Amino acid sequence: MAHSRRRFVNALNTRNKPGAPPEQALRFFEQLYRVERQAGDKKQEHGETQADSIRGFPSNTAYPS
Repeated sequence: MAHSRRRFVNALNTRNKPGAPPEQALRFFEQLYRVERQAGDKKQEHGETQADSIRGFPSNTAYPS
């Protein structure tokens, strides 16, 4: 995902218009990274791996609002 995000950062630096599509895409990336951090910080149940814990995180929180 970092490679994709980097392309939008480069496009934003080139274009530099407020509210441009690259700016909106970067806001979506920011929201997605926040959800990933929350999923990673979720307390694991006994015997549960981190991957299981992340899979159990509500998927509807990853959609852009």
